[in-house]
Amino acid sequence: MRRLGRVSNKLLIFVLVVVVVLNSVFFFATLGLKKKVADLEREIDILKADTSKLSSTYYNLINPLRIEKLAKEKLKMVEVKKFYVVELEAK
Repeated sequence: MRRLGRVSNKLLIFVLVVVVVLNSVFFFATLGLKKKVADLEREIDILKADTSKLSSTYYNLINPLRIEKLAKEKLKMVEVKKFYVVELEAK
């Protein structure tokens, strides 16, 4: 009976050591994952800011008044006052 007690005590100590080691491994793995999550959240914030800047630039570039101004100043285009449509029929 006494021998059975020693074996069960050794088994309990072994199980306790395994649990402590596994707990330590999971703790440090969790710390690494938390750092990765924080890094990804920071990267997401940066990308959101970049997207916002790019959207603003895009909407400025497609502004019809800006396009008209560029067409007149850079390309020397003029607005047509009158125009005629001539329809030709093939024989």
